[in-house]
Amino acid sequence: MNTITEIYKGCRINAGLQMHMLRVAAVASILCDHAAFECDTEHVISACLLHDMGNIIKAKLEMSPELFEPEGIAYWSKVQKEFTEKFGNEHHAAMEIAKELGVSVATLGYIDMVGMGGLVATAERGDLNNKICSYSDMRVGLYGVLSLEDRLGDLFARQRQAGRYDEKQRDEWRSMLVGFEKELFAGANIKPEDINDEPVAFCIAKLKSYIVV
Repeated sequence: MNTITEIYKGCRINAGLQMHMLRVAAVASILCDHAAFECDTEHVISACLLHDMGNIIKAKLEMSPELFEPEGIAYWSKVQKEFTEKFGNEHHAAMEIAKELGVSVATLGYIDMVGMGGLVATAERGDLNNKICSYSDMRVGLYGVLSLEDRLGDLFARQRQAGRYDEKQRDEWRSMLVGFEKELFAGANIKPEDINDEPVAFCIAKLKSYIVV
């Protein structure tokens, strides 16, 4: 199996999306290292490194062109079209790419649950490893690690802009994610604010050579 850096290159994942997944995996890795419960660390990190492999499909390329350098918008527009024609939607793309890579059933299961679409099911199942994946994804914004509240604020602001804001849904998501945070840090020897850009950057340097399982 190739390193995650080689996988990203082979699968044509843009630099901004690579960094997002590396940051999410770094948050998850730090959580796993400090949690007061036993974690499925290898599969959790693998899932976080792969969870958004299809997100070029839904990307608004012109809104953040700097995330699509050095190749540029024209190149990534072609990739976006190819991914859309092959996979249809971003979640299906992430799952199919992970299957093509030959990752484990456990890793596939975690990928399948990441994101707001899987939040309710994650809460209902109660599995802490799934919660690590979902929570870690919700700690990373476009340009770095954010507090949970700041990340939710950014998400809801973009929903308002897109005309998809739902106050009831907002309160449900916030309640679930705040609950995840309390569970994941209960008994841990770090606090949520200890996971920030500095330790995450250190962790990313190691994760670039990670072999997904």
